[in-house]
Amino acid sequence: MNNRNEFFLVNKNLHGFNPLSFGQEHCLPHHFFGPGMRSYWLIHYVVSGKGVFSVKNKTYKLSAGSCFIIRPLEKVFYQADANNPWHYIWVGFEAPDHDPEQLTGDVLSIPGLGNIFSSLMDAQEKSEGRNEFISGKIWELMSLISEAGKPKISRNRSFAEQAKTCIQAKYMTGITVSEIAKMLNLERSYFSTVFKNSVGISPQEYINNFRLEKAADLLLSSDLSVTDIAYSTGYSGVINFSRMFKRRFGQSPSEYRESNGK
Repeated sequence: MNNRNEFFLVNKNLHGFNPLSFGQEHCLPHHFFGPGMRSYWLIHYVVSGKGVFSVKNKTYKLSAGSCFIIRPLEKVFYQADANNPWHYIWVGFEAPDHDPEQLTGDVLSIPGLGNIFSSLMDAQEKSEGRNEFISGKIWELMSLISEAGKPKISRNRSFAEQAKTCIQAKYMTGITVSEIAKMLNLERSYFSTVFKNSVGISPQEYINNFRLEKAADLLLSSDLSVTDIAYSTGYSGVINFSRMFKRRFGQSPSEYRESNGK
């Protein structure tokens, strides 16, 4: 006999996500549902074991960490494995205001899903506010799925654009790659890889180039000394600045200023 714990909720017609039931089941070998339909949204998270899920003429072999989605009035079939039957947690709900746009796929595997589904079972201990608690967990679930569903390249490009904005605002302070990574809550080497993939050069190269371009502008548009320009563009000393400038433009700062009529 299956080890099943299911909890049905009084329908409070909550807006957004209106929970109807939740539970978990340690299935017996070959235990199945369908082919059949549900009248509401139903999401299962596989805690352990294996099974198959079939929908829209596709069959998915699923294991621990996977999540499968059943839409209202969509014919599905799912079955526990013969040798290692699955244990899953589920939540059923209505979405009266809209179809959840996050749920475009049939199966998901996203870090963090397990924590949300495990915390759903805490609702069985609640005598008050159970519906609201589960509705909040569904919102949390949708937020996680939505974030994971964003194209990686878009997220990486966003990190790179934020970094460029930071560099352009703080280049004169001597800001470092490590400081920028910390501002973005990213590990330094990961940030450097993301930035280079998006921009084409490393963040350190971008910082150096930006400072030197600003220095070149100041050499032609101001009467500041070379030393003052070095400090104004984030360099800690004029010797290092002059060496970097000559490597970039083929002339020393003074030669660059003179050759351009200043």
